[in-house]
Amino acid sequence: MKVLTQFLFVNIISLSFFIFIFPNPSFAATFYDTPPPTGDNYRVVADGLCGGPSECANSQSIGVTNCGTPCTGGTTWMKYELTCVEIVDEGRYDSYYRQGPAICSTADKCQSQPLLQSGRCDCSVGGTYKTCCTGDGNVNGSCVQSGTQDNTL
Repeated sequence: MKVLTQFLFVNIISLSFFIFIFPNPSFAATFYDTPPPTGDNYRVVADGLCGGPSECANSQSIGVTNCGTPCTGGTTWMKYELTCVEIVDEGRYDSYYRQGPAICSTADKCQSQPLLQSGRCDCSVGGTYKTCCTGDGNVNGSCVQSGTQDNTL
């Protein structure tokens, strides 16, 4: 029992030493829809240093997607790209997920009234699958295109 206690004590002290000397960057923060900071204390580095996926997506809810890796934050029906930033004086890496250059929603699209087309993971538009109706069941209902979420239309 004494040998086991000494063994555990030495391992706990050794582990504590390595955690103190080599802090784990996995304790970094993750931000969505926030621009990365700039200045002398911030440096954009390789995505792999942040430990998260370089791209992620949300479908009907945050953390759920059929478009690759799910995000842990952000907005529904959106795709994000990672920018990994080192905070130089802290030796920490923060993840900034922002909508990529093709800002797009993976949600369904309304391109020709009253027809609704399916959204796709690559930001393209699929086939028509629904006709929008009015409250009383007439076919002349309207679907609304959201230009604020999509610049690929």
